[in-house]
Amino acid sequence: MTTQYLVLTKRPGVTSLSRTILTGNLRSLSVSDLFQLLRFKRDTVVMSFSTVSSSIDFFVEQGMIIWATSVGEKEPIGAYLVRVGALTNEELMIQLSKKEVGGDGELLGRYLISNGIVTEDQVQQALRSRILDLTIKVMQMSEADVLVTQAETEPRGNLEHPISIDYLMLESARRMDEESSIQEFVSSLDEPLELQPQNLADDVEFSEREWENLKLIDGISTINNIISLSNQSREDVLKSMAAFFSLKIVKVVKTDNVKPRILVVDDSLTSRHLVTYILSNSGFNVVEAGDGHTALAKVEAERPDLLVLDVMLPGISGYEVCTQLKKNEKFTDIPVILLTSLTGFTDKIRGKLAKADVYLTKPVKEEELVSVVEHLLKKHR
Repeated sequence: MTTQYLVLTKRPGVTSLSRTILTGNLRSLSVSDLFQLLRFKRDTVVMSFSTVSSSIDFFVEQGMIIWATSVGEKEPIGAYLVRVGALTNEELMIQLSKKEVGGDGELLGRYLISNGIVTEDQVQQALRSRILDLTIKVMQMSEADVLVTQAETEPRGNLEHPISIDYLMLESARRMDEESSIQEFVSSLDEPLELQPQNLADDVEFSEREWENLKLIDGISTINNIISLSNQSREDVLKSMAAFFSLKIVKVVKTDNVKPRILVVDDSLTSRHLVTYILSNSGFNVVEAGDGHTALAKVEAERPDLLVLDVMLPGISGYEVCTQLKKNEKFTDIPVILLTSLTGFTDKIRGKLAKADVYLTKPVKEEELVSVVEHLLKKHR
């Protein structure tokens, strides 16, 4: 069996979709009920959960999940291979951190296996873990459009051992329950942790397992890293972490020194690279996108601190991108600069209606752009 080793960031090989089975929204539909409805479908069915900036698709056949993929999310291969203990080489992790899931993912997977870095079983385990992550993500969605269709062709990827819907629902619920004990202390299991030894009282006693977890906290490792590296169950690690936070001997690493991340969106490569050059030289971390749909996907994946957005973009315009972001509670506070060659009065009015924070016209002076960026970042801090 040919295995697709990495979850793709683009939709898999479905040339077209026919025969809509169900449409709706999670405001009125339950994720678990939707999965249960598909338990007895014999044909391959695609169940899509779509928001403004991302889409998660599950391929279901005879009550089994045979594949899942996400659009608008990206995750380096190393990030989820390390979760299942498949990678521990720090230098290799750094090299892989820029290789996003998708594109040449299968070649990279084969490279890792052929060089003895990971086994095929470990990659399969990582894929199953990723599908579980996507399931938990949709179960935590409060609003998303749902579309269930019959696929005309098979997905490119496959799991060697498909996951039953019953197992997926039970395991997702169990993990969500486990994580509830830690959610009051961290917003994500991927935040680095550091010790606070000054708060460690002499009369506090830890079990051997708790000491093992405590030793893994080094200012870099995250809870997911510790789960991967520990020989304990996920539940035991999360209980230990909750106890450490309660005793104030562990805290999330401060990120005040992290460079602000700016998303530059322009279909002109020259203009995009010029703005990127200016902002990078001014100490900002810059991410790029060449069209509106990619911009929305990168906002979801990268969570930038600010957008520099062209207006005339392929697909959807910069006005529409800005409008969609400002309507979304998660992103409404992200400042948006419209940087465009359109200088007309009505163009600027449209910018205001889209709720852009600032409207700048090209060509813009370097000092002006940097000054506006710094002002907006300080204002929205």
